[in-house]
Amino acid sequence: MNKNSFNLRRCWSLLKGDLSSSSLYILLYVGAVFLILLALVFFSVLTPNLAYANIPELSITGAQMAALSAMGNMGTAVLVAQIVIFSRVFANMLTRSGEIGYLMLPATNSEKWLSRVVYVVLVGAVLTFAVYYLAVLFCGVLGWMFDLESLSLLPKMVFDGSYVTSLFHFHLPWQASLVNLSSSFFIMAAFVLGGTWFRRLPWLYTALILLGTLFVIVITGAFGVGYYIIQHTDLIQKIKAAAESHNLVAMFSLVKPLFYYVTTAVLTVLSIVMLWLSYRLFCRRQLQSQRILMFKS
Repeated sequence: MNKNSFNLRRCWSLLKGDLSSSSLYILLYVGAVFLILLALVFFSVLTPNLAYANIPELSITGAQMAALSAMGNMGTAVLVAQIVIFSRVFANMLTRSGEIGYLMLPATNSEKWLSRVVYVVLVGAVLTFAVYYLAVLFCGVLGWMFDLESLSLLPKMVFDGSYVTSLFHFHLPWQASLVNLSSSFFIMAAFVLGGTWFRRLPWLYTALILLGTLFVIVITGAFGVGYYIIQHTDLIQKIKAAAESHNLVAMFSLVKPLFYYVTTAVLTVLSIVMLWLSYRLFCRRQLQSQRILMFKS
C-alpha cells in the first residue's frame, strides 16, 4: 500500500481517534447546548416579542409571537455554537507539542486535514442540529403535557416551514433552499479557514473579517445587479410597471430568481476556494513542523 496516497481507512482511524479522545468534551457540549436552548425557549415564552404585533396587516396571537421569538433565539444560539465548533477545526494543535505530535502521525496531509474537517462537521452541524431538534421536540412534549400553546406550536413551526410563511403571507420559492444550503456551506468553509489560519480566538477574527467582506460583497452585488438590469431593457420596463402600480411583490419577484442563482453560485465558489486555502495552509504547517524537528535534531 502506498503510504503517500490517500487512504480512507487511515482517515477513518484518525476520525475515530478524535471522536474517542473528545468524547467527554462532546458530551459537555451537547448538554450545554441543550440547556441553553431550553433556557432561551422558556425566556421567549415568558417574555414574548411584542414587536410582531406592530406589523401592519398581520394578525398573530400571543402564543404564535412567543413561539416565533423562541425559534429565532434558538436559531441564533445554534449558529453561534456552530461557528465556534467550525473554528476549532485544529484545536488539537494549539500547543507546539500538540501540533508536532499530530502532524507527525503516519498519515498523509489530506487524511489529517479531511478527518478534522469531518470531525467539526459531525459535531458542529450534524450533532448540533440533532440537539436542536431534540430540544424542539422536548418543548413540544412539555407544551402538550402542561397545555402551553406556545410550546406546542414550536415543533410545527420548525418542521413545517409553510406554516411560518403563511403567517406573514408570503411564499419562498424552491430556489431559496439553494441559498440556504450554499450559505451553510459558506459559513462552515469560512470558519474552517479561520480555524486553520488563526491560533487564538479564530471565531472572533473570522467573524470580523466576514462582516467586512459581506459589506464589500453587498456593494459589489448591487452594482452587478444594476448593470445586468440596465443591459436588459425589457426587465426595466417590467420593473417600472410594477413600481408605478405600487406592486412591490411583483417588482421584487422579477429580480429574485437572478438573486438566488447568483448568490448560490458565488457562495459555492467562495466556499470551495476557502476549503482549498485551508488545506494549503495545513500543508504549510506540516512543512514548518518538519523543519523544526530537523533543526532540533
